[in-house]
Amino acid sequence: MKRKWWFILAAAALAIGVFCFRDALMVRLFPKAVLSRSITDSFQQLEQRFENSPLRLVANALDTKGQQRVSIKLDTATQLAGVAHYTMELQTQSGPRRIFGQGTVSTGGGTMDLSVYLDGSCVAVSSEGLTDGQFYGITYDTFHQDIRSFELFSMLAGEQTLNGWEESLMELQELMEMNTQQVELSAQDVQTALLGTLALKPEVEAGEGKAEYHVSFCSPGPALAELAKPYLDQVPEPLEDLIRAMEADEASSLDIVFYLTDRRLTKIQSILTLSDGSWQVTGVLGEDPATGPLTLEVVSRQEDNLDRVELTVETVSDPETYQEKIQLKRTRNGVQEQLSADYSWDLTSGDLVLDLVRQGKKYPIRLNLTGEGDTLTLYSQEAEVIQSALTGKEKTGPAICTLVISPGEPVEPLSGYKNLSDWSAEDLLLLITRLGQLIGIKLA
Repeated sequence: MKRKWWFILAAAALAIGVFCFRDALMVRLFPKAVLSRSITDSFQQLEQRFENSPLRLVANALDTKGQQRVSIKLDTATQLAGVAHYTMELQTQSGPRRIFGQGTVSTGGGTMDLSVYLDGSCVAVSSEGLTDGQFYGITYDTFHQDIRSFELFSMLAGEQTLNGWEESLMELQELMEMNTQQVELSAQDVQTALLGTLALKPEVEAGEGKAEYHVSFCSPGPALAELAKPYLDQVPEPLEDLIRAMEADEASSLDIVFYLTDRRLTKIQSILTLSDGSWQVTGVLGEDPATGPLTLEVVSRQEDNLDRVELTVETVSDPETYQEKIQLKRTRNGVQEQLSADYSWDLTSGDLVLDLVRQGKKYPIRLNLTGEGDTLTLYSQEAEVIQSALTGKEKTGPAICTLVISPGEPVEPLSGYKNLSDWSAEDLLLLITRLGQLIGIKLA
């Protein structure tokens, strides 16, 4: 009889112990199962959080290959031509960056059809009404000597004007040489990659607080690449490139630590080490990923270069309004840049009120943002403020703009153009005066 009572008491004590320490036992005994559930729950909460974000409209309209179609209607005021109306259809691509556009420009001086082409080496324009369809272009690298070959014009324009043109062309060349192909990496891809690390052997450690645990995974790069090989055709290209880099680098390694509180995922930290540098990514989800602040920090070290990016997102939403505050800070080798965006978006009307702060300067922006399918429409009666915010230069005059953005097609390189060095004096005079006045180029 005594044995029976002792058995009942022992079983009850064991049951109470299991109940009281169930989280610790689950994490210790079944870390992969706990992590799998917590990762899935966290991403579901994030999906719910950003369900009504205007960035979803933007993402739908962006082509993953970097090919866009952009329709522009712009009414603005220029110093030379007064009020100007632009209607353009653009095709753009990145990697390599090319832009081709066709449309019309209307000013007090008349209306002219216009075709424009830009890439990393040149900018060229054409008009059936002005040049009989012949493209006239400027090559960035030879502009300095090409423009000065017109001695009389150089004298009349003056060195200050010519230097200003060169500076503008250098800025344009830098922009067009950028390879900004969009990274095709969705939230689902990130979740899949995180779940994929569970194939490795975990280590569990107790955290500082109650019910806090750290589950870490560590793997040499080549071994991890070997595990991922069967799935290379299923992963985005940037991730595939990373896996191949780890495969070829014997010194590479990946460390990932998942921070759990009450079996909830609160933080993820990963460190990728290669022979030529290291990259550390830390994401803090906090107590409630659906409503609380989110932070992301990316630190890269390569030789003597240190680059740190810190992103913070705060979100408040209801069935009528979506509000968000985004703060971005980047520090490269001690030089800091800051950008913040605080906006409220009306889900019914599409009206968006945005306060953008760039390097301490505030830009109040009002616009309307709507979307249908893979098409995004942006309308603003204060487009000049948006231009100032993007370029950092003072606004030049009022502008009303409508942009319609959708996925596009590849842009073929321009087959040929008449370079500035081959222009006649008549060509130069015609293009500089007529075209310059129509599009508002300041010639002196």
